[in-house]
Amino acid sequence: MTAYENLTSDQKMSIEARLANETKSAGVAYLLWFFLGTLAVHCFYLGQTKIGLIRLVLGGLGWILTLVGLSAAMAGQSGASLAWGLIFLTIAGIWLIIDLFRIPSYIRQQQATRREELAVSLLPKQDTPNEKSSA
Repeated sequence: MTAYENLTSDQKMSIEARLANETKSAGVAYLLWFFLGTLAVHCFYLGQTKIGLIRLVLGGLGWILTLVGLSAAMAGQSGASLAWGLIFLTIAGIWLIIDLFRIPSYIRQQQATRREELAVSLLPKQDTPNEKSSA
């Protein structure tokens, strides 16, 4: 049984009101996804920091290698970095399409975690066995 289920209806309403104010906006997340998706800005906004860092490096390397490869190819040199850049950008693009459908679940997951944190903070503190024996 979760801590949230042990609360009164007034406490639950208080938590839900607080969550409504704190919840990340899906609209903002989708705008960040659309305009800055290859740099994973929407991941940072949604609290997915580790994934965001990985994707930032992946997307950043993809763009840098692609631009270096394009300039090398235009100068008549080998465009090997262009191929690697396009591979990285393809991986980032596939991950970006997956995120299109995962953004709502990220928000729900964040809400559930925060709901439980708030519920635990509202429950009365229970004495642990060590505290009872020392009194």
